[in-house]
Amino acid sequence: MPHRSRFPAILGGLLAATVWLVAFPDGVRAQTPPARATLTVTVVDPSAAIIPEVAVTLTGLDEQLKSTPLPPLKTNAKGIVSFEGLAPGRYSLRAEFPGFDVKVIPEVRVGRGDNKQTITLTIQNLSESLTVARDSQAGASDRASQAFGLAVTQEQIEALSDDTSDMARQINDIAGPDAIIRIDGFEGQQLPPKSQIKSIHVTRDQFAAETEQPGSTFVDVITQPGIGPIRGGANFSFRDGSMSAKSQFTPTKGPEQIRGFGFNIGGAVIKQVSNFSLGVNGFNNFVTPNLNVATLTGKRFDVLNLRQPSS
Repeated sequence: MPHRSRFPAILGGLLAATVWLVAFPDGVRAQTPPARATLTVTVVDPSAAIIPEVAVTLTGLDEQLKSTPLPPLKTNAKGIVSFEGLAPGRYSLRAEFPGFDVKVIPEVRVGRGDNKQTITLTIQNLSESLTVARDSQAGASDRASQAFGLAVTQEQIEALSDDTSDMARQINDIAGPDAIIRIDGFEGQQLPPKSQIKSIHVTRDQFAAETEQPGSTFVDVITQPGIGPIRGGANFSFRDGSMSAKSQFTPTKGPEQIRGFGFNIGGAVIKQVSNFSLGVNGFNNFVTPNLNVATLTGKRFDVLNLRQPSS
């Protein structure tokens, strides 16, 4: 049986495949998946410290991107959020976090592959100021500028006692004796709870002879309502006669007792609008008086069997 060559059959198959590729080029290209992109966003504060849990919104600007809106994502513990599987094009970024101004980047161009973007959030109500001053020697010779003082730091304010009477004593220790304490500009007011104090400034006006109290030291306590959590405290004190010394004129000493108590509670009612505070203090004491009397027959020293109360 004569042998037939397979070359014509193979050649015919190759020609048919070539014709199919030339005739249907769009079908071949349709099977190639489109290129995708990834955008990695890092959110920091003005000191370059990372901020977690920031809500970041990515919005497409091109017409083909607007039809598929993207849900907002939050930054992780490292201040990073990634948008994956993006179509290349133009986008806008928006970052929001409590206590910071909203930051919007109107246009970010995202290309194929990995893309990176950093957003810096600005603290709310943070402003920069420039102070222009005179020559230090000229300023020192002007009596109008001779107001010496100091500002109590926030750490010192936090270290003050929660009890207002102890706080007043500590403030006097800082300012010096006979200091006049003014609460929001008013004298004779009771000190507010520590959680309501915004700042404390001590002013020693040594040369204000035209004022009502020249040479006095003023402590200006400025309050800010609606700040700080609701918190409180309580105290109790007790002392009996075992802590007291005996009178040198009597062989014995009488009983005595001192009991004190107090509690306070306060905090914000409406944020940055109003605060409340309640403080109650009291004491209940008694002492035994000594008798020291001169009679016709001589002197008498004794401890009376009588309690002298005070509350």
